[in-house]
Amino acid sequence: MAMENNNNAELKMVLPEQFTIAAAADVCEILLDFLDKPDCAVIDGSEVQRADAAAMQVMASFCKTAEKSHLEFEIHKPSDVFMESWQICGLDKIWPLN
Repeated sequence: MAMENNNNAELKMVLPEQFTIAAAADVCEILLDFLDKPDCAVIDGSEVQRADAAAMQVMASFCKTAEKSHLEFEIHKPSDVFMESWQICGLDKIWPLN
């Protein structure tokens, strides 16, 4: 899991391959840090090979809080596994991913 701050006012985080309850606290900590910055948050889901409901709950909480805070965010290149978990949890109805 990596986080970087680009010069073009964009924060980027790569979600871990095993995006499960074991990684949820670490991911949550980084996402909470994003909420304190005015930059656009880009969350790269391309490496996710396993995702559980706890991980999706962290993502849903971040998305909802980011919206309330008027923070722009993008879930970039979600893997098939990420997309499937997103859809199973019904999050695609709230935040459709391309």
